[in-house]
Amino acid sequence: MNLDGITLHCITNELKDILKGGQISKIYQLDNRSLYFRVFNDTGVHHLIMTLDDSPRLYVARQMPPTPDVPTGLCMFLRKYYENGRIASISQLHMDRLIEIAVDVLDTSGQLATRKIHVELMGKYSNVIFTEDGVIIEALIKTRKDKQALRTIFPKEPYDFPPNFMRMNPFDFSAEELAAMMETGTDEPLGKWMLKRFNGMSTVVLDELAVRSGLDKNALVQDLSPADKFSWCRCIERLGQELDGVSGAFVYMVKGKEIIFPLELQSLAAYPRRRFSSIEEYLDDYQAASKGSLNGEQEDMQKRVAKLSKRKRSSAFRPN
Repeated sequence: MNLDGITLHCITNELKDILKGGQISKIYQLDNRSLYFRVFNDTGVHHLIMTLDDSPRLYVARQMPPTPDVPTGLCMFLRKYYENGRIASISQLHMDRLIEIAVDVLDTSGQLATRKIHVELMGKYSNVIFTEDGVIIEALIKTRKDKQALRTIFPKEPYDFPPNFMRMNPFDFSAEELAAMMETGTDEPLGKWMLKRFNGMSTVVLDELAVRSGLDKNALVQDLSPADKFSWCRCIERLGQELDGVSGAFVYMVKGKEIIFPLELQSLAAYPRRRFSSIEEYLDDYQAASKGSLNGEQEDMQKRVAKLSKRKRSSAFRPN
C-alpha cells in the first residue's frame, strides 16, 4: 500500500475533523513500532493508531486494539508528558509525508505548554518523534547520525526535519509560475525534475500527469516545447483544484498491490477499484485484513516485558 504526500494531505483533513479538540485520555505502546492514543472529544471516543510496519500509516480505528498488560518505559513516559493533553492542531507540512500534532498540556508548574508529535511516514525512515520547544524528548525509534541514519534522533537533541523537507508544494503555484520554473534543470527527465523540487510527487501522480497531459515523464525538460511545459503545468494546477475539499479515496488493485489515491485515476482506469467514503475506513479495513496484524507483535512484546519484570523481581530478592 502506498501513502504519498497527496493522500496524506487528505488523511490530515480527515483527522482534523475526527479529533478536533480531543483530549488524550490513554496511551499504549502496542509493539516496538506501534502506538495507540485514546482520544475523547464532543463526538465520542476515538482510537488513534500510529504504526511503522511494512506500510507505515496513521489512522483512526473503529475499535480499541488489544493492549499490553504491562506498559513499556516509553509508554510510561508518554503517559506522563501527553496524557490529559488536548489536541490543539493537526497539520501536514509542505505536502510532505510528515504530520505534526500539537498537544496542549499543563507542565509541572501548572503552566500551559505545547508538546508536539511528529509522525514521519517515509518508508524505512519512518518514525514518531516527540518534541517540546524544538527539542526531542522521546522517539519511537532512536538513531545516531551515521551511514544508515541521516539524522540524530535522541532525547535532548534538537529536532531537525527530514532531508528534502524544504521541497515545495506544487499546488501553491499557478500553471504560469510552474512553467517559469522549468527554465532551470532542463537536462533532467521531466519526472525526476518534479521529484527533486516538489513534495507530494510519486510514480502514481507522475503517471497520472503523463496521461492527462499526453507527455512522456521520461522526456528531457529541454526537449519540451513551451506549449508542452504549460500543458504539463496546467494539469498540475487542475489536479490541485480537484483535490480541494475532496473526501474518501479510490483503491486500485494493480498486479496484486493496492494503490490508494483520493481521486479517480485515468492512468489506472483498466484496473479494478473500490471506493471508500473515507481514507480512515480503508486504513482500518487494511489493518484488519493485514497478515502482519498488531496482535502477534503485541504478544511478543508482552512476553519480553514479562521476562524483564521477572528478572527484576528475582534480583530484588537475591541475597547479597
